[in-house]
Amino acid sequence: MASLWLVFFLAFLLLLVFLKRSWSLLRPRRGWCSSHLEYALALRSALVYVAIGAVPLLFPCSERSANASLKGWDRCPASSYSLVPTNIMRIYHHLPFWYSFLVTPHLGSLVSGIYDALLGAATGLCMASLLNLIMPGGAGGVNYLPEEYFSKAWLPFGYHSLGAIAFAVCSTYALFFSSTPVGQKQYALGVFSEFLIPFMNPRTTSGFRAVLWDWEFTWNWNGIAMCGFWLVALAVLLAIPSVGLLPWSRESVRRHSCLWCAATELAQLAEDTAGCLEYLMTILQQEAWKFSFHADSSNFYIRQLGKRRTTAEALLEQVVWESWASAPMRVQHKHLRQVAAFLRQLRQLLRIQSGLMRYLGQSTAKGEQQLVEDFVLACSEGLAAVAHDCRHKADLSLETRQELQRLAKKADEVLCKALAKHAKPENASSAEMAFLDQLRSWPATFNDFESCHQDAAPGGQKDSRTRHWFALRNTVSWTLALLWSVYSRDYSMGCVVATSFIFSETSGSSFDTNMNRILGVGMGLAVGNVPAILILSGTGAEANLSLTSTSSLLRIFAYFVVMFIMWTLAMYGYLAPGSKYYRACLLWVGYGGVQMLRHLPHFDQPDAELFMAILDNIVAIMVVFMVDMVFAYVQGNSTEEQVKAAVTRCAQHVASAIEALKVGKVTDLDLDPLQKDIKVARFWDSEIQKEGLIWTRLWQPPYKADSVPTLLDHFDEVYVWVSALQNSAKRCESTKHAAKLVKDILPSSEADRCHTFVRAIKLVLQGLDESLHELHPLLEEPNQKMGLAFMSSQNLCNLLQGEATPSSTKAAFSLLDGINLFDDAHERAPEVAAGEAVKWSAKALRVTLQRIGGLIAAGSALAARDWRAHRAQARSGAEVAEASLDDLDANSLLTVPRLRQRLRKSQTSMF
Repeated sequence: MASLWLVFFLAFLLLLVFLKRSWSLLRPRRGWCSSHLEYALALRSALVYVAIGAVPLLFPCSERSANASLKGWDRCPASSYSLVPTNIMRIYHHLPFWYSFLVTPHLGSLVSGIYDALLGAATGLCMASLLNLIMPGGAGGVNYLPEEYFSKAWLPFGYHSLGAIAFAVCSTYALFFSSTPVGQKQYALGVFSEFLIPFMNPRTTSGFRAVLWDWEFTWNWNGIAMCGFWLVALAVLLAIPSVGLLPWSRESVRRHSCLWCAATELAQLAEDTAGCLEYLMTILQQEAWKFSFHADSSNFYIRQLGKRRTTAEALLEQVVWESWASAPMRVQHKHLRQVAAFLRQLRQLLRIQSGLMRYLGQSTAKGEQQLVEDFVLACSEGLAAVAHDCRHKADLSLETRQELQRLAKKADEVLCKALAKHAKPENASSAEMAFLDQLRSWPATFNDFESCHQDAAPGGQKDSRTRHWFALRNTVSWTLALLWSVYSRDYSMGCVVATSFIFSETSGSSFDTNMNRILGVGMGLAVGNVPAILILSGTGAEANLSLTSTSSLLRIFAYFVVMFIMWTLAMYGYLAPGSKYYRACLLWVGYGGVQMLRHLPHFDQPDAELFMAILDNIVAIMVVFMVDMVFAYVQGNSTEEQVKAAVTRCAQHVASAIEALKVGKVTDLDLDPLQKDIKVARFWDSEIQKEGLIWTRLWQPPYKADSVPTLLDHFDEVYVWVSALQNSAKRCESTKHAAKLVKDILPSSEADRCHTFVRAIKLVLQGLDESLHELHPLLEEPNQKMGLAFMSSQNLCNLLQGEATPSSTKAAFSLLDGINLFDDAHERAPEVAAGEAVKWSAKALRVTLQRIGGLIAAGSALAARDWRAHRAQARSGAEVAEASLDDLDANSLLTVPRLRQRLRKSQTSMF
């Protein structure tokens, strides 16, 4: 008895420490952090879980069946309770699993999850009902159904196991092929799998007289099928109060509404965008305390702005579930989407300004500092007005939009005054005029706020071929799990039910994903069973626990404390933003909740089933993993192949963009395909970094872990400079002037060179060990045929510095077809500046293209074996010259021109 009191004291002390720490985390302060919201939700869901565990203690089964093989509630006859169906109590321990998938901090996500749960469970129920109409009663129907019942079957041959499997496979394939959301597919397959296995079990002697209703249209409300649906509906009802939404509290609505959360995130994003602009412009000033400019850190911060905007856009996608019955909310949703698109364009302008500061320098003339400060002040006021409306109204008022127009006009006038100063001979500067013209894109974006539209989400609707392979891959996994459950596990549903919830949308990062699943299942089954062994003293003592005994009450209290803490920690690991193991935590909380509930009195789970439960779930994970790998190999769309295809498409888009610029299509050029493919390539590159590259190297070429991200950064620079060029071209005197400037700066062979890059990148991505004898002749081929050599370092510096000098006004204004604009420079200064900006953007674009070529050439120079020529038995003079390169130092980094020079010297010495 003393040991029990010690267990009680330790459990109570642990609970006090846990609650005290939780209160210190949730204490109201100045603001409500998002992590506090998710942790509070984890605490509330843990309280609901403990309440779920108390139900079996309040409704024990007082009667026992004569069948000694049945355990716990399985021994309870159907007449035990008139209002509580016994079939519900038999499967009641699965309620935490269904409930865990519905826990979410936002109202829109909750409504979406409820819709998927109810519709998915109803779909699975209909699939089971249709199967029962075709084969009445299932495999065990002959044991309890009258003979005339089978004459009403839709098929004359009655039940057959192969027929049931064929129906299940066809239904599963149709479900996977459909365009329904993933959540609906999970619930539909989960419910259908729970019905299918007992339906195919010959020992099932009840429950399938009617799934929904029988031939006399008698509703089977307490049958095994409908009780499964009631369990899902009960999980839905429990998920509603778990959110913690108080409709009469405005603060609570704001915390839990996707609309207000997205609006708050956009407000913070608008303020940070203004701060980033102020940071760049502050560095630009010539003051005693000016900072040194770090382009990489600035670009990293700007990239984080994009990630935060993506999070806000994901919340906006869920707003439709909150605003379906409210017209004002639909208007707010539309305006917030415009704000998101508006901030996306401003982020693009920040990238342009950062790139220009990298190339042009970080100082302005002393007389322009005040004008630039007035410009920054006008933009900051506009973004502050947007942030104020988003934070306090979750909308953008008409007054704020008019204020944006006024501030845009003011900011543009300030910049035009600064440009007018550059029209004077003593202040002329091509670089500063180009920089100021790019700043004019900010007022233009403010003016075009009404026309801002959000891009469609990448990868929205899949084509029929992609859906077919997706359905075929997951149907094979589900079928193998079904065969394992039926023929190897004696009709145990654990494997096929687990497969119904862990199927993958894509085959990317399969290794990392399945390791998460194995970790989650292992933690759930281990944590769910070990506390019962330590606290409840094993399964044998569980049956003797009584609520009237003091020792039993102490044990149950300590067990509930462990249940509460386990659920809170695991659920917060799933809900916390940026959680690396959120998949594992979700399975941990689901399986752990089920296992801990089954160890309470009146369930009586034998310990011998624990190993088999672990085996079923691990087999399900391994089946999904192996099938994904096989299909990725057969289709040729593994993660590595996806990266190669996306990077190659990016290179093709770059080549097409250069071709369009050379033919004069400056403003009509569509850059959205390039941006989308860059995003796709970055996604798949991040996925491949999660895989076990040690094993894939055995049968695949080594992945270029350094070259691919750098290539994508350069493609991103191409996108930035072409966007900057388009923005300035709209402010030129005419698009013909902009087109002529681009043609003059970009060499005529640049488009062909970009097409060469496409072929070279394909060779690089395929593995340099096999393609080195083709790569460098390919890179040299355009230079030999068209006379285009790589620019030297001095030529690069000259290109970045420009041909115009501040002391020569006419030279600075001679770029527009040689027109002398000195006489009317005050009136034509904005147009001249736009031409200068086009010129500088084209220069930067050309430099970026050269950097891409240099990266392709230098990437193979880092490995000495890649430069070794292949020896041959009979070698010509040229082959002997190439073989002389074998003696190069392994650490030497030689560019293509130096290699060409050595090759020529070798050939000269031979002759």
